[in-house]
Amino acid sequence: EMFAQFTNNGAAEIYHDNSKKLETTSTGVTITGNTVINTTAGTLTVKALGGGSVELESNATLGYDAASGYSHEFRIAGSEKMRLTGTGLGIGTTSPTEPLTVSETSSGNIMQVASFVNPVGTANTGVRLWLSGTNTTSRGTFIDAVAESTSNDHTLRFGTSAASSAPAE
Repeated sequence: EMFAQFTNNGAAEIYHDNSKKLETTSTGVTITGNTVINTTAGTLTVKALGGGSVELESNATLGYDAASGYSHEFRIAGSEKMRLTGTGLGIGTTSPTEPLTVSETSSGNIMQVASFVNPVGTANTGVRLWLSGTNTTSRGTFIDAVAESTSNDHTLRFGTSAASSAPAE
Protein backbone atom coordinates (compact mmCIF):
# COMPACT_ATOMS: atom_id res chain seq x y z
CA GLU A 1 0.00 0.00 0.00
CA MET A 2 1.28 3.48 -0.94
CA PHE A 3 1.50 5.97 1.97
CA ALA A 4 3.58 8.78 0.50
CA GLN A 5 5.88 9.51 -2.41
CA PHE A 6 8.46 12.28 -2.54
CA THR A 7 10.28 13.27 -5.74
CA ASN A 8 13.57 15.15 -5.51
CA ASN A 9 12.96 18.75 -6.73
CA GLY A 10 9.39 17.72 -7.56
CA ALA A 11 6.05 16.70 -6.12
CA ALA A 12 5.25 15.40 -2.67
CA GLU A 13 2.23 13.06 -2.62
CA ILE A 14 0.26 11.71 0.34
CA TYR A 15 -2.14 8.76 0.02
CA HIS A 16 -5.02 7.26 2.02
CA ASP A 17 -6.04 3.67 1.16
CA ASN A 18 -3.88 3.87 -2.00
CA SER A 19 -5.79 6.97 -3.16
CA LYS A 20 -3.83 10.23 -3.63
CA LYS A 21 -5.33 12.93 -1.36
CA LEU A 22 -2.64 15.66 -1.33
CA GLU A 23 -0.05 16.62 -3.93
CA THR A 24 2.31 19.56 -4.18
CA THR A 25 2.82 21.02 -7.65
CA SER A 26 4.93 23.79 -9.15
CA THR A 27 1.94 26.14 -8.76
CA GLY A 28 0.68 25.10 -5.29
CA VAL A 29 -1.19 22.21 -3.70
CA THR A 30 -3.91 19.91 -5.02
CA ILE A 31 -6.26 18.33 -2.48
CA THR A 32 -8.67 15.59 -3.52
CA GLY A 33 -11.89 15.17 -1.51
CA ASN A 34 -13.45 17.31 1.20
CA THR A 35 -11.15 19.61 3.16
CA VAL A 36 -11.65 20.34 6.85
CA ILE A 37 -9.80 23.20 8.53
CA ASN A 38 -9.99 23.13 12.33
CA THR A 39 -9.11 26.21 14.35
CA THR A 40 -9.67 27.27 17.93
CA ALA A 41 -12.48 29.54 16.64
CA GLY A 42 -14.33 26.89 14.66
CA THR A 43 -14.26 24.52 11.73
CA LEU A 44 -14.45 25.31 8.03
CA THR A 45 -15.31 22.48 5.65
CA VAL A 46 -14.96 22.73 1.89
CA LYS A 47 -17.16 20.07 0.28
CA ALA A 48 -17.32 18.94 -3.32
CA LEU A 49 -21.03 18.47 -4.08
CA GLY A 50 -20.66 16.99 -7.53
CA GLY A 51 -21.32 18.56 -10.89
CA GLY A 52 -18.63 21.14 -10.16
CA SER A 53 -20.47 22.59 -7.14
CA VAL A 54 -18.61 23.42 -3.94
CA GLU A 55 -20.05 24.20 -0.52
CA LEU A 56 -18.43 26.07 2.35
CA GLU A 57 -19.73 24.96 5.73
CA SER A 58 -18.84 26.44 9.10
CA ASN A 59 -19.84 25.67 12.67
CA ALA A 60 -19.26 29.35 13.52
CA THR A 61 -19.69 32.70 11.78
CA LEU A 62 -18.33 32.49 8.25
CA GLY A 63 -16.90 35.85 7.22
CA TYR A 64 -15.38 37.12 4.03
CA ASP A 65 -13.01 40.02 4.50
CA ALA A 66 -11.53 42.12 1.71
CA ALA A 67 -8.98 44.84 2.36
CA SER A 68 -10.14 48.44 2.11
CA GLY A 69 -10.74 49.44 -1.50
CA TYR A 70 -11.38 45.87 -2.65
CA SER A 71 -14.65 44.04 -3.22
CA HIS A 72 -16.28 40.61 -3.26
CA GLU A 73 -17.37 39.56 -6.74
CA PHE A 74 -19.96 36.85 -7.35
CA ARG A 75 -19.80 35.23 -10.79
CA ILE A 76 -21.67 32.55 -12.68
CA ALA A 77 -19.97 31.02 -15.72
CA GLY A 78 -17.39 33.81 -15.62
CA SER A 79 -20.01 36.57 -15.75
CA GLU A 80 -20.22 38.90 -12.75
CA LYS A 81 -23.73 38.92 -11.23
CA MET A 82 -23.18 41.06 -8.14
CA ARG A 83 -20.44 42.87 -6.27
CA LEU A 84 -20.19 43.83 -2.60
CA THR A 85 -18.05 46.90 -1.95
CA GLY A 86 -17.47 49.26 0.95
CA THR A 87 -20.35 51.37 -0.46
CA GLY A 88 -22.95 48.63 -0.90
CA LEU A 89 -24.22 45.71 -2.95
CA GLY A 90 -24.35 46.17 -6.70
CA ILE A 91 -26.49 43.90 -8.85
CA GLY A 92 -25.92 44.53 -12.54
CA THR A 93 -23.26 47.11 -11.73
CA THR A 94 -19.66 46.96 -10.59
CA SER A 95 -19.92 50.35 -8.86
CA PRO A 96 -22.84 50.53 -6.40
CA THR A 97 -23.63 54.09 -5.31
CA GLU A 98 -26.08 53.20 -2.50
CA PRO A 99 -26.36 50.38 0.06
CA LEU A 100 -28.29 48.50 -2.68
CA THR A 101 -27.92 49.45 -6.34
CA VAL A 102 -29.74 47.41 -8.99
CA SER A 103 -28.99 48.23 -12.62
CA GLU A 104 -30.26 46.57 -15.79
CA THR A 105 -30.32 47.82 -19.34
CA SER A 106 -33.93 47.75 -20.48
CA SER A 107 -33.56 49.07 -24.07
CA GLY A 108 -36.66 51.22 -23.67
CA ASN A 109 -38.74 48.45 -22.11
CA ILE A 110 -40.14 48.31 -18.60
CA MET A 111 -37.65 46.46 -16.45
CA GLN A 112 -38.69 44.16 -13.62
CA VAL A 113 -36.08 44.78 -10.93
CA ALA A 114 -37.36 42.53 -8.15
CA SER A 115 -40.21 40.23 -7.20
CA PHE A 116 -41.69 40.04 -3.73
CA VAL A 117 -44.01 37.04 -3.53
CA ASN A 118 -46.09 35.53 -0.74
CA PRO A 119 -47.01 32.14 -2.22
CA VAL A 120 -49.68 31.29 0.40
CA GLY A 121 -52.47 32.00 -2.11
CA THR A 122 -55.24 32.72 0.38
CA ALA A 123 -57.39 35.83 0.69
CA ASN A 124 -55.94 38.84 2.50
CA THR A 125 -52.32 37.73 2.13
CA GLY A 126 -49.63 39.65 0.31
CA VAL A 127 -46.34 41.48 0.61
CA ARG A 128 -45.32 44.82 2.09
CA LEU A 129 -42.52 47.17 1.09
CA TRP A 130 -41.68 49.22 4.20
CA LEU A 131 -40.04 52.65 3.95
CA SER A 132 -38.99 54.53 7.07
CA GLY A 133 -36.60 57.31 7.97
CA THR A 134 -36.25 55.90 11.48
CA ASN A 135 -35.19 52.55 12.84
CA THR A 136 -38.75 51.51 13.64
CA THR A 137 -41.61 49.72 11.93
CA SER A 138 -44.23 51.66 13.86
CA ARG A 139 -43.84 54.90 11.86
CA GLY A 140 -43.14 55.29 8.16
CA THR A 141 -44.69 54.50 4.80
CA PHE A 142 -45.66 51.24 3.16
CA ILE A 143 -46.88 49.81 -0.11
CA ASP A 144 -48.89 46.58 0.09
CA ALA A 145 -49.88 44.17 -2.65
CA VAL A 146 -52.76 42.09 -1.28
CA ALA A 147 -54.63 39.15 -2.75
CA GLU A 148 -58.25 40.05 -1.97
CA SER A 149 -59.49 36.57 -2.84
CA THR A 150 -58.18 33.26 -4.14
CA SER A 151 -59.15 34.21 -7.71
CA ASN A 152 -56.14 36.53 -8.24
CA ASP A 153 -57.96 39.80 -7.42
CA HIS A 154 -55.18 42.04 -6.14
CA THR A 155 -55.21 45.46 -4.49
CA LEU A 156 -52.35 47.93 -4.21
CA ARG A 157 -52.50 49.79 -0.89
CA PHE A 158 -50.45 52.76 0.31
CA GLY A 159 -50.03 53.80 3.92
CA THR A 160 -48.38 56.81 5.56
CA SER A 161 -48.04 58.00 9.13
CA ALA A 162 -48.17 61.35 10.82
CA ALA A 163 -45.73 62.21 13.60
CA SER A 164 -45.94 59.71 16.49
CA SER A 165 -48.65 57.58 14.89
CA ALA A 166 -48.75 54.26 13.09
CA PRO A 167 -49.20 54.30 9.31
CA ALA A 168 -52.75 54.08 7.97
CA GLU A 169 -54.15 53.55 4.48
